[in-house]
Amino acid sequence: MAVVPTARGDVVDTSDLGLTLVTECVIGPRTIEKELNWPDHTFAEVPATERIADAVAKLKAAKEAGVDSLVDRVIPGLGRDVRLVKEIALQVPINIIVATGWYTWNDLPLYFVFREKFPDLMRQPEPSLEDLFVRDIEDGILDTGVRAGIIKVVSDRYGITEGVGTAMRAAARAHRRTGAPITTHTEQGVGVKSGLLQQEVLAEEGVDLSRVIIGHIDWTPPEVPLGEFERLLQAGSFISFDTLGLDPQWPAEFRAGLREKRIERVVELVERGYLEQIMLSHDNSCFYDVQPMHELEFPAYTEIVVDFIPKLKGHGITDEQVAEIMVGNPRRLFATAAKGGY
Repeated sequence: MAVVPTARGDVVDTSDLGLTLVTECVIGPRTIEKELNWPDHTFAEVPATERIADAVAKLKAAKEAGVDSLVDRVIPGLGRDVRLVKEIALQVPINIIVATGWYTWNDLPLYFVFREKFPDLMRQPEPSLEDLFVRDIEDGILDTGVRAGIIKVVSDRYGITEGVGTAMRAAARAHRRTGAPITTHTEQGVGVKSGLLQQEVLAEEGVDLSRVIIGHIDWTPPEVPLGEFERLLQAGSFISFDTLGLDPQWPAEFRAGLREKRIERVVELVERGYLEQIMLSHDNSCFYDVQPMHELEFPAYTEIVVDFIPKLKGHGITDEQVAEIMVGNPRRLFATAAKGGY
C-alpha cells in the first residue's frame, strides 16, 4: 500500500487522492519579516480567524466543484506555517499535502551560508539543509504531527546560483534518502529551459527523473517548439501546466494568447503519446502578500474543473484522458515514495 501524509496529520492511500491539483498554495507566499515589523498589507493585517474562515470557505467550494486533493507548495523562504495549514485542513474535506524545501532565487539565508562557509565554527554537529528536509518528511514539522509529502526546488531569474544550487542538491539528496517526490518552480517567461537546467542538476545527484514534476511549464514562451518539451518528457519527468490562476494578472491580449497556447500544447502532447506525464493546476492561494492579490475569473482552485477541462474536451480530449491527467498521474507520482530511498 502506498500512502501520502496530509496536513491533518494522517495519511491517505494514493488510490484515494482523487482529482489532485499538484501546484497550489493555501496561505502564502507570506513575507514574514514585513509581517513582524510592518504588518499592514500582510496576513497580520486582519485577525487570523478571518483568514482561516476565508480559506475554509474557498476549499469547501473547491471540493464541491470536484477537487479532492491539492499540494500546498508554500515552503520555508515563502512563509510556510504548517500549524495554520493544519488548523484549516482539519475543517475541510480536501486532502492537503504539504511540502519541504527552501525557496530562493539567489542566496540562502545567512544561517546556512555561515555554516557552509565556516564549518570549523561549529563545536557540535548541526543538521544540514538536507537533514532538515529529511526531518520534515520522516519525523514531521515542529509539533504538528504533519509530515511533508513532497520536496520543492526552485530556480528563477538568476539561474542556478550558488545558493539555488546548494538548496537544489540538498533537496536531491533528501529525496534519495526518503523517496519523497520532487516538484519544481521554473522561471516566468522561460519555463522549459529552466526545467532542463533543473533536470541536469538533479541527474548529477543521481535522482530518478521519473519521480520529478517540472512545474510552471506553461510559462514557456509561445515560440518555443514542442520538441523542447519532449526533451523534458523523454528524460522521464512529469510536466505541469499549472499557472492558470496567475493569468488574470497579465494584460488581456497576452493572457488570451497564453491560454490558447496552453490548450494547444496539452492537446498536442497528448497526441504525441505523453498523456501519462502531464499534470494541471492553478497556483492559486487564499492569501498572499508578495504582490498585490489580483481578482480571479473563477473561484479559487476551480477553474480547471469548471472551465479548462471542458475546453480540453472541446479539442478532443476524452473523459478517460482527463482522469489520467487529474487522477492517475498524481497518484502514480506519490506512489513512487513507497519505493523508499535509493
